[in-house]
Amino acid sequence: MKPLPALIGQVQCTIERSKSGFDRLWPKYTLSLSNGNRYMLTGKKKGMNTTSHYMITIDQQKFQKDANGYLGKVRSNMLGTEFSIYDCKENPKKTGAGKEETRQQLGVVQYETNVLGSKGPRRMKVLLPMVSRDG
Repeated sequence: MKPLPALIGQVQCTIERSKSGFDRLWPKYTLSLSNGNRYMLTGKKKGMNTTSHYMITIDQQKFQKDANGYLGKVRSNMLGTEFSIYDCKENPKKTGAGKEETRQQLGVVQYETNVLGSKGPRRMKVLLPMVSRDG
């Protein structure tokens, strides 16, 4: 995947949540461009984890780490107010420190607490590193 050219500016996207069948327990989220409804990627919640853990892929059907479309993961803190975005490489605890094949944190999403509790929309901040012109 390559970053968007700077001339395009901001891009508005839509996230759709699938809540049917087994997706009720492990929701699936689809990100698409708002104008034209063009598919971009899918996130699926993984079960059996202490915190929320979502697998991110560009393949709408295969949700495995070894699949070609696997991009990385998003993992939350215990409260679900901060999410870390990681690339598709291996956990440093499993590979040993200092190897090039270890994953890197690519960004953070922080949610503000809502006055209404957990209901209704919440404000969020997305923190991503600056991308140079050459990628």
